[in-house]
Amino acid sequence: MDEDAHVTDANQLAELLLKHLRQELTPEEQKKLDNWISEHPTHKQIFDRINSEEQLLNDLQLLNQVNLDAWWQKISRQAIPATPKPPLVKRLIFWIVLFIVLVMIILLTARQ
Repeated sequence: MDEDAHVTDANQLAELLLKHLRQELTPEEQKKLDNWISEHPTHKQIFDRINSEEQLLNDLQLLNQVNLDAWWQKISRQAIPATPKPPLVKRLIFWIVLFIVLVMIILLTARQ
């Protein structure tokens, strides 16, 4: 197989498939796409699925049923986990200690 006609990465393949759908492929790009399709039976199935109007309509209907807001919220929660608040007792102890330290500083400065 001609190395120049070999599709080597997903971005290049996506670009070729988009150009195919828009009917904008150059003869060289068409050759690359044809070679990719013939490389493996799965490639042919993918190509046929992309070119099937009925399949595209089914995929769009499925996409319309997805609650995108809920998915983004779920992804956000997983990407940025919430930091839990310390228990109330620990917070109270912190504020009491802070108060005592401030009172001690005030008393010590008042002695001088």
